[in-house]
Amino acid sequence: MRLNEALTEAAVAAGVRIVNGARTVGVRVEDGVVKGVTVATAGAAREYLGDAFVLATGGFEAGALALDSFGAVTETLFGLPLAGAEGPLIHGDYWGAEQPLFKVGVRVAKDMRVVDGSGAVVHPNLFAAGGDVYKRQTRSRCRPRRPHRERWSRPPPDAPPERPPDRPGTASGSRWRS
Repeated sequence: MRLNEALTEAAVAAGVRIVNGARTVGVRVEDGVVKGVTVATAGAAREYLGDAFVLATGGFEAGALALDSFGAVTETLFGLPLAGAEGPLIHGDYWGAEQPLFKVGVRVAKDMRVVDGSGAVVHPNLFAAGGDVYKRQTRSRCRPRRPHRERWSRPPPDAPPERPPDRPGTASGSRWRS
């Protein structure tokens, strides 16, 4: 929380307008440059103009990405090209590995500008952060994940039984024989 507050204060001091909780309903792009965004507000829509914009609308959970009945995934605001939308997006192991659908997102360059599949910048003043960013790209910067340990799996039939933990009020091992 303190980091978020510090970054927010620094951004506001630099002249950044942060609009939280507003649903963006339109964009204005002229000659490939984003000029403004329109948000739904109480009473009427309002357009915000600016020199740079950060796409931080969330992933599927927030409605920023949509999946149609034919399996096509789209970014709902700008119609940006997406990465990770190839192949099956949902597998049948619902409690196992992460669904590929939740890795889909926009590609970004090192400076977080949105790029297409060839690495060309889509809009020079549009950046992306958070749930909108392609997950495989961001994972590579993190340390490797530990292998998943099955918490509820049964031991193999030939494995020796595990010693149960001692319970309060019983002598150590008094109810267990090897």
